[in-house]
Amino acid sequence: MLPHRVAFELSGFPPWRDYGAFAFHSLASASADEQFQRFAQRVVDAVGKTYLPIYRMADGEFSLLLGYRRSRAPGRSIKMRVKGVLLEVASRLRVRRFGTMWGEQFSRTEITYARRRLAELIPWLAEHGILAAYFMERGDGWGDEFVGPMFRWLSRHRVTLTEDNYVPFYFVYALLNGPRRNELFAGKHVLVATFVDDARREAITRGLAAIGAARVSFLPISKSRAMFDTIDCSSVGNPDIALVAGGIGAINIIKQLEPLNIPAIDCGITIECFINPSRRRERPFLTDSRA
Repeated sequence: MLPHRVAFELSGFPPWRDYGAFAFHSLASASADEQFQRFAQRVVDAVGKTYLPIYRMADGEFSLLLGYRRSRAPGRSIKMRVKGVLLEVASRLRVRRFGTMWGEQFSRTEITYARRRLAELIPWLAEHGILAAYFMERGDGWGDEFVGPMFRWLSRHRVTLTEDNYVPFYFVYALLNGPRRNELFAGKHVLVATFVDDARREAITRGLAAIGAARVSFLPISKSRAMFDTIDCSSVGNPDIALVAGGIGAINIIKQLEPLNIPAIDCGITIECFINPSRRRERPFLTDSRA
């Protein structure tokens, strides 16, 4: 489905060596820089003008859709390999609940609902926006077990990836945290849809103001149940861009932001980095070369 392997290095960011060889599966043979600039310009052009939903998909989303898949990464102990087999069997027999690192928990009934909801929303988003999917090739083999099965899932649900509706997962982090972020935020009204308390609200507002946002407003969502939330965005005014941090359920929130006619971006850990800047060291493209 994605015939090219493109080295994942972007101008303006320090090289990321923690994963060994680092590349992404791509429809085009163009460099990562060329593809990123095309994506970035599309989002910049939509700010304040056009609805552009962007949803990131990685191991959490893949595991929910496919069930647990044991890692094929080399060097795993016998104990870890056996554990992986047992978890995969339990998942396929539906005798276990589903959870994510962000605290989302789904019962077996909720897993069925969430899978159906994603099977509705992912094809819709591929038609109207951009899927930032974790179709990576890493030296440590992490995530390899999902690539083939997810391609087959997309095919079964009649989702055709194109240069317009697919970008690598990390392009979103690079856009929101790199040299082009000023074009998104400087002088703009930023809407943040996430779980908030007073401390989180203050830290996020301060972080966005530091990179130029003229105004920050919030649309509170549940801490770990965004997949099941119903929101009302009629009273948020006229924001220029929306950032959504809702875990796997972010796509449910993004769909409901459609009336605002602005980019609605599943931003994930970017929001957490405003609260705890040390988290920028956890993943690639959260800190550019100016930091």
